[in-house]
Amino acid sequence: MKQAKQTTYMQEKMESAFTTTEAPLNGNDAIADAEFYTSVVKIIIGIIGICGNLMVLIIMKLQTHRGKFLICTQATIDMLTSIVFIADAFSRLYPPSIPQHPQLGYYYCLIWHYGALVFLLFALSTYNLVAISIERYVVLVSKLIS
Repeated sequence: MKQAKQTTYMQEKMESAFTTTEAPLNGNDAIADAEFYTSVVKIIIGIIGICGNLMVLIIMKLQTHRGKFLICTQATIDMLTSIVFIADAFSRLYPPSIPQHPQLGYYYCLIWHYGALVFLLFALSTYNLVAISIERYVVLVSKLIS
């Protein structure tokens, strides 16, 4: 019942996002408003991330140079992270139902609700940045030696 009420409230906020200037009536409305606007900001950041990383992938497809693979991998990981940001924002605006099967519910909570997917993408991005740094260091040192 509470989830259906929250979903209805979020749908109303989506419909009248920028047309009303009313102040929140109580603490719950303020929390819901903050969650709504946080989700909108996440969606905007996600769209900018997708566009920027897609542009990097297109430019790297046209160019040929040595460090292309790691940069393309970084852009792909960051684009996947942006997609997950958008999906997370929509799941907060329109909460999905948790699967009734115990194993499916467990994996849903582990992967989505607790943020294991986002953590995995952040870790992959960090390790890839380390690999790019090491590769750039090796290139620089080899040019200085020769």
